[in-house]
Amino acid sequence: MPFEIKRNDITKMDVEAVVLAETIPGYRTDASAGPREPVIEPGTGTGAKHQIRAEVYRYADEDEQERSLRQFYRRCLSLADEKGIRSLAFPLIPAGRGMLSRFRGVRIAAEEIRAYVKTRDMQVCLVIPGFDPMGMKTRLRRRLDEYIAENLMPAQGGPAMDEAAAAEEADFSASFLCSEKPSFFHDEDGLPDGMPAESRPAAGRRDEFRQAHKAPGGAPAWGSSPFDELEHKLAERMEHMSDTFSEYLLYLIRMKGMTNSEVYKRAVVDKKVFSKIRNNPDYHPQKRTALCLCIGARLSLDEAKDLLARGGYALSPCDKTDIIFSYFLEHKIYDMIELDIQLEEHGLPCIIE
Repeated sequence: MPFEIKRNDITKMDVEAVVLAETIPGYRTDASAGPREPVIEPGTGTGAKHQIRAEVYRYADEDEQERSLRQFYRRCLSLADEKGIRSLAFPLIPAGRGMLSRFRGVRIAAEEIRAYVKTRDMQVCLVIPGFDPMGMKTRLRRRLDEYIAENLMPAQGGPAMDEAAAAEEADFSASFLCSEKPSFFHDEDGLPDGMPAESRPAAGRRDEFRQAHKAPGGAPAWGSSPFDELEHKLAERMEHMSDTFSEYLLYLIRMKGMTNSEVYKRAVVDKKVFSKIRNNPDYHPQKRTALCLCIGARLSLDEAKDLLARGGYALSPCDKTDIIFSYFLEHKIYDMIELDIQLEEHGLPCIIE
């Protein structure tokens, strides 16, 4: 692959050249002159034959920072190409401040590097620091391997549900989801079914009872019953049953109190791609974009399956990439960079582009 994300110490990368970046405040007095052109030197103290020293300005403004970063990658790539270097390693440089700057930095790097190497014979790595003092990444890899072994099914064959059982389950699911008011939730008086006779209020006091047990939104507030939360979720889900992929994604983002930019940045999805999804209710993104947005929106595994189905996709038990995505969603690991590294370490194509 011409572009990869790897976890390592950049000075130990087995490449022809490594880039050593110097970040400089963009407000310094000589900033108007722009960053000095990158220079190539012998690879002193690194495992590479060459090292490229380059400046990149650091700005508080995200747009200025993005322009600075794109210029940095283009200049370094151009110099490496000019010198006949065919394998190169860049360090990860965050794009601005805040929690999402790391993800935006990866997206910018991926876009610039992929665009440059598309017509050139170059191998370029973006290197994430591999320091892991607590062994967290090692444990993640071990647990992910166990999860894959337990859940990955052969492409052909594997356990399958009996046809009669599958039909029965489908009938139950359909009746459960499409019932206007499942009888086991409330009776005609809005009281919980199964309430003991001695506990039920007299007919004349039922309105008073219902008002005393209503939540601010008007729904019954039977806090002790597990069916109450289930009924609320069911009603909400039924309200959005006909949503398209775009409509349901935007609903989930609002429900979770997130912003659109927060989601597409964490998903490492281009703003223009997200705009197509937002502005066209019938637009269906590619599956890998949809998977990334599941991570960006911090969806549960069930929410992700529901959203993907609206785009005509599913998480396949026979696809290792889908299994790895399932693991990250199930365990609430919403880090696209770490996910991409795990894909690469399992010999799979990376997602970020």
